[in-house]
Amino acid sequence: MANTRRSASRAIFLCAILAATALLSISCRPIVHGPGVVEITPAPPGRAGTPAAGTLQTRVTLRVNAPGGEPVKPFWIDVVGSCNGVLWAERAKDLSAHLAHIHQRLGTNEVRFHNILSLVPQPADAERRQYDFSRVDIVYDAIMAAGVRPLVEVSFMPPWLASGSKTIFAYKGNVTPPRNIDEWKTLVTAFAKRLEERYSADEVRKWRFEIWNEPDLSDFWSGSREDYYHLYKASVEALHAADPALVVGGPSSALTSIDEKGDLVRWFLERNRQDPAALNFVTWHLYGGFEQDGHYNLRGLIEMRARIDEISGLCRQRELPLLVTEWNSTPHPHDAIHDEPLNAAFALNLVRTARGKCDAFAYWVISDLFAEQGVPTSELSGGFGLLSLRGLEKPVFKAFEMLGMTLGGKWILPDEGQDTQALASWNKKEKKLVLLLWNWPYDVGGSTAEMPALARDVDISMHGLPRGRWQGTIYRLDATHANVTAAWRAMGEPAAPTHKQMETLTGTAKLAPERLASPLAVGWRTVLTWKAYLKPGDCCAVVLTRE
Repeated sequence: MANTRRSASRAIFLCAILAATALLSISCRPIVHGPGVVEITPAPPGRAGTPAAGTLQTRVTLRVNAPGGEPVKPFWIDVVGSCNGVLWAERAKDLSAHLAHIHQRLGTNEVRFHNILSLVPQPADAERRQYDFSRVDIVYDAIMAAGVRPLVEVSFMPPWLASGSKTIFAYKGNVTPPRNIDEWKTLVTAFAKRLEERYSADEVRKWRFEIWNEPDLSDFWSGSREDYYHLYKASVEALHAADPALVVGGPSSALTSIDEKGDLVRWFLERNRQDPAALNFVTWHLYGGFEQDGHYNLRGLIEMRARIDEISGLCRQRELPLLVTEWNSTPHPHDAIHDEPLNAAFALNLVRTARGKCDAFAYWVISDLFAEQGVPTSELSGGFGLLSLRGLEKPVFKAFEMLGMTLGGKWILPDEGQDTQALASWNKKEKKLVLLLWNWPYDVGGSTAEMPALARDVDISMHGLPRGRWQGTIYRLDATHANVTAAWRAMGEPAAPTHKQMETLTGTAKLAPERLASPLAVGWRTVLTWKAYLKPGDCCAVVLTRE
């Protein structure tokens, strides 16, 4: 009887223990913040040390055994952006290699870019209209060779068919309506037929055709809204003349609108209701802010979430998929933020905000081999890319790598709600919990010149893990971890790194796993508590697997 009582007491005691606690001290070197100390230190339950003045205090509570949970789908990387058809025709080998790398490492399946139709010269025989698609073939052959299919942006206007001379960017994409809409339709029909002849009808029916780019901005479209809808309807008719099964959508709207009468998406959907044309999906763009005088004017998370909710709601009313076919922190191709860990934190934050509200979320763009203002000459220059000019994995690439760790599981929503800077997934079959944490310090928007970028002190508790021994692994992105930009600067910022330097930088860019020295013992009522101190731009992934 005494032995029985002792065994029962021991069991009760074990069930009540907080089995494991750890402190993550994460540091980063964003645009204006210096590096800090990086360490992993065991800590007893409760707060470890005194937080610095001005540090944000936040909490993340995860309940593994909570009912429900949507399966994790890689909407954040299924589609990515690139630059333009002219650059693809000129640098097909290099861009195909970059695209193949992102397909293999992150899982991209589609790529979108501007200006494919400028590659079609005026037919020599105007009556027979035999178009030369040889340069188009070069581009799509290179994309297909990378294991990816195009999301075809039907743009811009071939100069020989344009009604005006207005162009955009260094590659001079013509943004005027066609001088003859029937001739435009003939070209688009021939274009679609050429694609099916070369890649098969079964394949091209899996492609998506988006009509034009950002016609609500005068830089991209010199006509009116009605002119755009006329172009959209004519393009749908032309594509369906080639194959009625082709999938078509638009209006590829920017965040801002062409005038004060409201958002283009709302107008476009109403116009489509009044004058129907086939519409299989809706496309829209979203950027976080703008650089001005060395600082960033950023949209607040609440504003961006409201915009996503609005557009998503309009699409749900029509039972149409929503594709965000461009997004990034800023819309300028040379902003320092794009090369920093801060952009990775922005990416994680916006993906969390968009989760469940769109069917694709296309980061703009695959690499810094990009020609809107001329191809850069330096390996890192603040370009949009996930990859640098020659294919190094930039800090924002690491954000997508961390997101990939959540695949195979179901989302666990933190108790604290949608503003929590955390994402988590639970894979019941493999007994794997993945928690992503980051510090994007500008959730409320405003100017970085006026708003302090504060560190974040996070209390994390995990409830409901099955009993057993769990191994913890941590992956960090900060000033000294997986940060190719910092390593490149330490090399003296070589514009064209040598082969040896590229090997060193490639190694520096890797997310290195850091295993906890001892497994964590989890009992029936165990709550795992963790602490994370994240400087602005810091990102980390914590992976728990049962042994």
